[in-house]
Amino acid sequence: MSRKRETRGQRERERERKRRKKLQTQYLRQKVHYTWEEKIMGKRERKRERERERERERKVREKWRGEGTAVEERKRERERNREARKVNRMARNQLQGEGRRKRRRRSVHAY
Repeated sequence: MSRKRETRGQRERERERKRRKKLQTQYLRQKVHYTWEEKIMGKRERKRERERERERERKVREKWRGEGTAVEERKRERERNREARKVNRMARNQLQGEGRRKRRRRSVHAY
């Protein structure tokens, strides 16, 4: 089975596959935030690592969450302020609208 026996299509496919592989490795080399260890580790291992990381973060979040903590208090305060701002904005817009309408009417009567 020499090269001559292979069809042209097979050779092209092979060439394409090699090219893609090369591009992929180049891409991985460019990827800055991968350490060389991560590159070696492979996809499955990275996935497992991410999962562990997520679990760790979740535990930390749950630890800090909880009723009556300063964090929770600040969050509630922020929410209240947001609501107050919204109400104030709506009221202000209403007043401005009325003011505009009145002004327009007055200007008509002035002539």
